[in-house]
Amino acid sequence: MAYGAYARSRVSTGRSALLIATIDSSAGILAGIFVLSLIYGSGQEISSGPLLLFQTIPYALARLPGGIVIGPIFFLTIALAALLSAVALVEPAISWLRERRGVRRSQAVLTTGLAGWLLGVVSILSFSYWSFSFSVLGLEKKLGVFDILQLLTANLLLPAGGILAAIFVGWVLNRTITKKELGLTGPLVFPLWLRTVRVVIPVLLFIVAIALPSLYQ
Repeated sequence: MAYGAYARSRVSTGRSALLIATIDSSAGILAGIFVLSLIYGSGQEISSGPLLLFQTIPYALARLPGGIVIGPIFFLTIALAALLSAVALVEPAISWLRERRGVRRSQAVLTTGLAGWLLGVVSILSFSYWSFSFSVLGLEKKLGVFDILQLLTANLLLPAGGILAAIFVGWVLNRTITKKELGLTGPLVFPLWLRTVRVVIPVLLFIVAIALPSLYQ
């Protein structure tokens, strides 16, 4: 959505969304197959999170023929994906500061970038000096702020963002604009899509949000 706000008017929103979702899902499946094959091939147990990325995978790549070349390429790809995600995440805040507070773009970029960097430092220090333990859903968490941010993001912010986006597009955004941007010209296609966005998607996302805590038990 952040990148789409700057897309040219001739770009098809529906086609772009379908293409992006397809590529993103395909890349995720291929990455999963690659990582699982790599870990099982090196004789290690499956892990997750930072342990998987910074310990399990480097060890597996080091034992792989040509790993000295594949390893840097893999982590450069991870860094690029993180950078692109960071740009998409800070852009709404930058736009809000510019439009609502009259802040120059350079100042808005520095402000949001510094805030994100400080939050990242706090998360990194949660693995050492600033770590503390707490219990949630019967599980003990030992990484302090990092675990708090992870739980809030996965269980609250992501589902809530999807639900609010669906509500905004379905109930608030002008129908004429939506229909024009999506290019849904059929007499039944747009009403069906609109009802899906208004009712089905928010309900399904709410069910997912309620079911997520059970995955940690």
